[in-house]
Amino acid sequence: ITGYLQSMYSKYDTKLWGMKLPRLAEANASARETFTDIHQVLAYIFITLLVIHIGAAIKHRLNGTEVTRRMSLWK
Repeated sequence: ITGYLQSMYSKYDTKLWGMKLPRLAEANASARETFTDIHQVLAYIFITLLVIHIGAAIKHRLNGTEVTRRMSLWK
């Protein structure tokens, strides 16, 4: 969502799978910069949570707990 808002306030058209998306707002450098900052912060938070999640899964796997087995599709 923040990526779309970021591109919506850009001076360039936004395309999704080759189709031009409607422009819902005029180009605004200040708003674009704000949404760019929000987008970057959320991306770093997501990556951090993903790394923590993978690390916790590896920890449980190495400790021999049955947590990963219960989550597995192939029991």
